[in-house]
Amino acid sequence: MRDLRGPSTLLPLLLLLACQSDPDPQPRGPGPAQGRPPATQLDLGDDPLAAGPVLLTGSPGGAYYKIARHLAGVVAAQGGSLEVLPTRGAIESLYLLAWGHGDFAIVQGDVLEAPRHRAARGAVEIVGPLITEELHAIVRRGGPVASFEDLKGRRVAAGALGSGTAMTVADVLRVGGMGDVELVHLGLQPGLEALRAERVDALLYVGAAPLPALEGQSDLAWLSVSDATLNAYPWEQSPYLYAELTAPYSWEPGTVGTLAVPAYLVRRKEVDPKALLDALRQAADPRSPHALPLLDGVLVDEEPPPPAEFGAVPPAPVRSVLRLLSGPTGGGYAACGRDLGGLSAKLEVVETAGSLRNLILLAAAEADLAIVQGDVIEEGLLSDATRTQVGNLRLVLPLYTETLHVLTRSDSGLTSLDQLRGLPVGVGETGSGTQVTVRRLLREHGWPRGSLQARAVGGSLAWEALLGGQLDAAFFVSSQPIARVTQAARFLPVEGTTAIEPAHYPWLEAPVPALGVQAFLVARADADPNTIRELVVAFFRQRDSLLGANPRWGEVDLAGLKAYAGPLPLHPGLRQALESELR
Repeated sequence: MRDLRGPSTLLPLLLLLACQSDPDPQPRGPGPAQGRPPATQLDLGDDPLAAGPVLLTGSPGGAYYKIARHLAGVVAAQGGSLEVLPTRGAIESLYLLAWGHGDFAIVQGDVLEAPRHRAARGAVEIVGPLITEELHAIVRRGGPVASFEDLKGRRVAAGALGSGTAMTVADVLRVGGMGDVELVHLGLQPGLEALRAERVDALLYVGAAPLPALEGQSDLAWLSVSDATLNAYPWEQSPYLYAELTAPYSWEPGTVGTLAVPAYLVRRKEVDPKALLDALRQAADPRSPHALPLLDGVLVDEEPPPPAEFGAVPPAPVRSVLRLLSGPTGGGYAACGRDLGGLSAKLEVVETAGSLRNLILLAAAEADLAIVQGDVIEEGLLSDATRTQVGNLRLVLPLYTETLHVLTRSDSGLTSLDQLRGLPVGVGETGSGTQVTVRRLLREHGWPRGSLQARAVGGSLAWEALLGGQLDAAFFVSSQPIARVTQAARFLPVEGTTAIEPAHYPWLEAPVPALGVQAFLVARADADPNTIRELVVAFFRQRDSLLGANPRWGEVDLAGLKAYAGPLPLHPGLRQALESELR
């Protein structure tokens, strides 16, 4: 017999179609910079890149984002402000919030309950429940997968790496005895495209039905979660609910059974929730001009007790192939990641938004190795909220030094950093190390909260926006030269340890003072030491052959590694390499 919780008592919002899709937000992000003595303790709440309180959501177009945009409108109507910052999912939102890079977040309940996220959960408090979302198990109609059990041994799109969906899917399949399913980390739209192209056999996704992307898709079918999986859950300990949905989509007219997970509004403990609580009360009041359908009664005025830890999920199996996080496509970190991946068949290389996201995924045990800026590591070691998790990292290789470029158009008339106050400026993509560097630089210069019209854009998009006049300046942390900067631009000087050289940018007449930031390859302390040892040995034996395609490797040498005296201990695998093959 099933021992299932009944339908949600949280009065689900189900407002996807009712919430208007507001224009893109003007987000900002994280922060530190290197080349000067660090503060003894960072005040993570004083964010020069945020104009007001920041609410972290999921991806644009999703339920969390739409709810957040509506609440921002209610707050604005009351004379306040609320910034909406999209993220790649619930895990990233939780860690960004806990680490001081936001004030509020919407997070799945199972992410809050997972023991592996205990440290981040301890830095936040629940404000109240918002909605419940359902686990969609979507397949091609008439395809090879006709039941939930048929997923065994198949390739499944399971949400972006670091998303709540990815965690939910992995946990549900393990509890259901289907740990052999190959998970492919794709979000909703890429996963849907992969399903249609038959690159995956199913799409598993957590979202509040109906999802607009799935409307009108007559070639799809929804699998009910199997009895075996449902019966595997001790529901008293589970963060999940049982849901039966009748005709959730026009192409699925029957009744499907599935798991549902509540989503909560949470806050950083230091943050006063009054303004957002007032907005939620207005949204929940059907007499209010700002009311949202079906929101009545959702908000709770007292924080509920923390949910019990979900102990039913078996621990994730140890990865035989280590996951290495690099950086954005087309960037230096991505190139280095490809080179390192070519040295070992035991590495899976994943391109990401950058250093901060890499550090979060390492802390959340979603990856094993990553390329990370030194100032991002430094910030993590300075903060009480992150010191333990970042302190679990170990050095694998000190890499090369990058330069903070502050770019403006040659005809802008801007000549100093101080002239950027109040202007629209690209500060790097959310999750990038560039945002970390910029925030800390401005904080050290005494810039108060909201000093910039910060735009979370980086790479080629930032360069194009700068040339097109949508931005007055843009920050880039990169090796010299930045490949995309092929025409005259002005570099604003920044006091630091290096310089932007005319040899790299022919239109420069003299070096421009700049800030240097070193990159590191780091790993979790529990990453397989034999794989790390083999990688380090292979790198030094093949370094010269790598130099032709990637001259950055010229800055990495064995003498420099042996002289390393940074804050991270050496990884056991690196130590083994130095004591044996690389003596």
